[in-house]
Amino acid sequence: LVLHGADDAGVPPKEVSEFEDEMRTAKVDWQLISYGNTVHAFTNKAVGNDPKSKARYSPDSDRRSWIAMKNFFKEIFQ
Repeated sequence: LVLHGADDAGVPPKEVSEFEDEMRTAKVDWQLISYGNTVHAFTNKAVGNDPKSKARYSPDSDRRSWIAMKNFFKEIFQ
């Protein structure tokens, strides 16, 4: 499970695509969720929410990613 800020400047789209290709080649069970209008550290309230920052908190993406993670853990630890 990868929970990714779609606008994270530290992880360019090419690297995301290469990761996806690597996972497909390895034939592993994987999922990648990209959150739009979201940059690095989107679950960390301490980074603040300055729109010009490369790291900023996103309450919507934080909430959605928390739900996705709980669902993932529920599935694999049953």
